[in-house]
Amino acid sequence: MRVLDANPDSCGWSIETYCTGYGWDQGNKEPCGAKLEVADKDLRYRTHTDISGVTDGYYVFVCPICHSCTELPEKKIPDRVRMMARRKKYTSWTPDID
Repeated sequence: MRVLDANPDSCGWSIETYCTGYGWDQGNKEPCGAKLEVADKDLRYRTHTDISGVTDGYYVFVCPICHSCTELPEKKIPDRVRMMARRKKYTSWTPDID
């Protein structure tokens, strides 16, 4: 058997969704509403710690058009994709777009 193309950063999962800005204050950005195909490699894991010290985690993508951050519901993301996203922390508003 030969491996023709091995991409350890992708498992082939994707979902069609919209740029809504759901879940996050976008500052001065306005979500554009574009319909997007978000692939496993586009997801990032973002955390938020509230003033009481409780930290929650969210799965997000950054729109390639307007650079708004949109949260995807965890139940729509397979376990293997969530594990991959947790390795790619979302650390700034700067889009990480291939």
